[in-house]
Amino acid sequence: MRGQFIIGFMTGSLGMFWLGCGMMPGGDTPPPPEVILTGQPASTNHTALPLPTLETNLTQSPPATVPAADDGVATYNLALHKDQTGHPEEAASLYLKAAEIGVPQAQYNLGYLHEHGQAGLQQDITLAVQWYSKAAEQNLPEAQHMLGVLHTEGRGVPANHATAFSWFDKAAQQGLPVAEYQLGVLYAVGQGVEANAEQAAQWFLRAAEQDVPDAQFQIGHRYAQGEGIEQNIIQAYAWFQVAAIDGKHQAALEAKRRVHARMTTEQVTAGQIAYSKLLEKRRQPAP
Repeated sequence: MRGQFIIGFMTGSLGMFWLGCGMMPGGDTPPPPEVILTGQPASTNHTALPLPTLETNLTQSPPATVPAADDGVATYNLALHKDQTGHPEEAASLYLKAAEIGVPQAQYNLGYLHEHGQAGLQQDITLAVQWYSKAAEQNLPEAQHMLGVLHTEGRGVPANHATAFSWFDKAAQQGLPVAEYQLGVLYAVGQGVEANAEQAAQWFLRAAEQDVPDAQFQIGHRYAQGEGIEQNIIQAYAWFQVAAIDGKHQAALEAKRRVHARMTTEQVTAGQIAYSKLLEKRRQPAP
């Protein structure tokens, strides 16, 4: 079960950047390097990074067949089991019991089911907000992120970009990649917070390092432009290539091709090495 939202943003006009470090022409100084037009990340609508229901057994033990009435964790684990074995309505009933006991993961999943009208539950955004809020107040980052989404879109709550930023920030500070990416967007466009290119780049980089293709594309662009981060064509090329793996991000693939067409042989070699290092880092298990 996955929910999606759409947030579009525009980040500047067609950009230019210099390859290498040349001095201005005159006397015996070398000529400047060629200018490369990289394009812009896009005034495109980003299909939001899917945020699924939570499916982690909280105790990593087999679910109890009949959990104690006051054991919210065991009830939640049984709900997961029912959900994963094709009994969504039984799962919803158990999620409700665990949510009422106070298990934030159950509260989040119940909010999700009400938001999307699944597992036999009526679609009710007001109830979804109530359950997301209960989980968010217990510091569950997924719920905090969803409240940010709903405040951005004005669904179930009044649209309020400052409040949305606050919820995204809470989730991002806990390392939730989709929220880190969203903070990058908000800092880039100045929505709910003052625009700040350096902060945007930092959050895009954090999300990129956690394998978010849109963030990888965005940080590649910022390395290419020197926007909020020191200009580095090698890193730009490497991040564009990572984002484009398996055709995940067509815009990144095109950006990589444009950059590659103007790079020297030495720069391409360095870019491939940087790309390999990023791939190796991707494969390393999270601590």
